[in-house]
Amino acid sequence: MSCNELQFVGPNPGRWLQDSLTVLDGRVGCVVPDRYPAYARVLHRIDPDDRAIRWSDVCAATGAVAHPLMQWHMISRGWTEHTGPDPLQGRGSDDPQEGNLDRISMTALYAILTQATAVGQGFHAFWTGWGGLRPGSVSIIEFGGDGHARTPPDSAFPFPPEIVGGPTLDLPGREYLVFSGALEPRLFADRPGSVFWPQSPNLSWPEDHSWCVATEIDFDSTLVAGTADLIEAVLAHPALEAWPVTADDRLTFDADVINGP
Repeated sequence: MSCNELQFVGPNPGRWLQDSLTVLDGRVGCVVPDRYPAYARVLHRIDPDDRAIRWSDVCAATGAVAHPLMQWHMISRGWTEHTGPDPLQGRGSDDPQEGNLDRISMTALYAILTQATAVGQGFHAFWTGWGGLRPGSVSIIEFGGDGHARTPPDSAFPFPPEIVGGPTLDLPGREYLVFSGALEPRLFADRPGSVFWPQSPNLSWPEDHSWCVATEIDFDSTLVAGTADLIEAVLAHPALEAWPVTADDRLTFDADVINGP
């Protein structure tokens, strides 16, 4: 079943991930398979509206050390431009978004992935915990000009009810709806009428499994696994703030031992 050029395919294309991702403990190799020669961590933008502020700029302002495993709540302490709540207590509007790669970074990353993929197509998986991606997970009520409540049309949800209720790809602690589609950010940047979009895929991979991209729901960065040439291109792209990591590196809340505790 198709939905605006994303074809719902069910869990079978993602079965290969079940063999590699058997635990969820915060290591890079538990979010993307540990079979690849190289890995990159793409930091989510601080301001999705395209102010050219990088995590390294925040480090320069706060005296923190920029490094591959830095954690936002550690480097942003004392950042004067931060307008949200204390980073140690909660995330504000200026914080990098968790579980969702921003549009600018996604556009740059998928341009690189397209060049590295023979057919320009891939599979994309979305965590069912997002609003409207699990049957009965959320209700929407609209109020018309007459003040009367009404149920909005199905278009208020990202996908039709029959897709939302379809079979899922089950990985440790996570369930996903899997689609096939082009490696084009426009497919994920907007779904007209949906109040739950934009949302980047939480997992993407090509049919030959030559690379894998994961935006784990609890991380404010996206992991890319692939060939050395692919990772070199990711690290070199001027629109991306990316760092090399290994499969054994951890990205948990306490992973930034250089700037912590």
